[in-house]
Amino acid sequence: AIIRFFGAFPALMIIFFAIMQHFAGGSGTNRRIINSIITLTTIMLLCCTWMSVYMASRYESAALGQPLPVSMILLVILPISIILIFTGNYSALIKPNKWLGLRTKDTFADEKVWKKTHRMAGFFMFFAGIILAVLGIIGAVTNNSVWVLVGLGITIISVFIPIIYANKLNKTISKE
Repeated sequence: AIIRFFGAFPALMIIFFAIMQHFAGGSGTNRRIINSIITLTTIMLLCCTWMSVYMASRYESAALGQPLPVSMILLVILPISIILIFTGNYSALIKPNKWLGLRTKDTFADEKVWKKTHRMAGFFMFFAGIILAVLGIIGAVTNNSVWVLVGLGITIISVFIPIIYANKLNKTISKE
């Protein structure tokens, strides 16, 4: 019975993103990218939440703690893949800001570091999204969740590589 209250989660997320959008500020390219990502993320969260409510109510085994079929996990993995591909495609266009991108001490230290790091991060995110989608589909076809876990692992690694790159690049630029 309590699972039905999860349907309210998307409404809370829409309110959160509306507030975030209001305070994001900025103009031009950053503003358009922020609005697009917020909209896409909100839609994805709506879909994922409603799918999880549907799955929990539809599949009695899931309510008993047994794993869901991999094909159902795919309904969550594909929207995540789409967001990775979309944000990876636009990552290089993001200018330094306080809301969006890899916001670390190193990326804020120099605009050159910001640009190069986000170009690299965009490349990794784009291909991580494609790999995650392909491995998710392979996992669904073979009914083997290991493929999905490998895809998620690659996605997590693809986030850390640009952060390490930014650190090394910032040290190199600081020495110059």
